[in-house]
Amino acid sequence: MKVEFIEPEFVELDDAINYYNIQSDGLGNKFLEEILANIRFISKFPNAWPKYTEHTFKITLRKFPYNLIFTIKKIQFMSLLLHTTTGNRSIGSKEF
Repeated sequence: MKVEFIEPEFVELDDAINYYNIQSDGLGNKFLEEILANIRFISKFPNAWPKYTEHTFKITLRKFPYNLIFTIKKIQFMSLLLHTTTGNRSIGSKEF
């Protein structure tokens, strides 16, 4: 399934990865791994997650203070927003 992010850039995701790597060597990579693992789960089971609003679903990351909020636009496509517990960070597009 193709996952399409809200914004056409990955700058804020990169910023978060860099921030975590500064806090502890390799922590940013663990952050990215958790995001990618959740995206794979979303792709396999898009309707298995709790509703966030009428048209969106939400996954809360287990190890980081972020939510992945997504909507299914078509059977093959989803939009995804990376949301911190302290604000929104929109990230770019990528196919997984």
